[in-house]
Amino acid sequence: MEGNWVDYGRGLCIAEEAVHVTIDQILTEGGTLLWQKYLERKAFSFAATVATDALVSRLRMCYVHHDHGEPLVGGELGEEWQVEEEPTICEVDSWARMHVPVRRSKTDEASKAPKLRRNQASRQKFAGSLQKTPEFIPRVQPLENDLQVDPEEERMREAKAQEEARKRDKERMAKESEKTLEEERRKA
Repeated sequence: MEGNWVDYGRGLCIAEEAVHVTIDQILTEGGTLLWQKYLERKAFSFAATVATDALVSRLRMCYVHHDHGEPLVGGELGEEWQVEEEPTICEVDSWARMHVPVRRSKTDEASKAPKLRRNQASRQKFAGSLQKTPEFIPRVQPLENDLQVDPEEERMREAKAQEEARKRDKERMAKESEKTLEEERRKA
């Protein structure tokens, strides 16, 4: 009796599949029709909007608005449009040649200064030329050292130095312990 097995639900499955295909086809075609109607409604307004935007942009390019400026007062421009005064000359730029002062110590100046031997006539001539210039301004000026120490930066530098010292001590201790172990192995 095993060979006479009959599937009574097979007919129902075929009917369900047919209904499923039919409903799917109806929904797809209905959606397509609704989309086409929507596009037909929107197409005219979209085309009109695009055409008017293009036309307006072309007209704006042809007729550019401009400022007529301030009205003339007595046939002349206002005070803001007059010629300005010539700017004052600025100080010498720090990038200019021979401007950066050189810092020299007094001992260096004394040792590097050439020892010239002058006769009496040249000394008087040199002294006379110095007296002619009212004020002698040397080109070499000492640099001002306005170094301001940041306490936070100094604290961090000290902490880093202490950390490096600890590392060196650890390495030294490790090497010493390694040497002692090696010596003990040799003795053993």
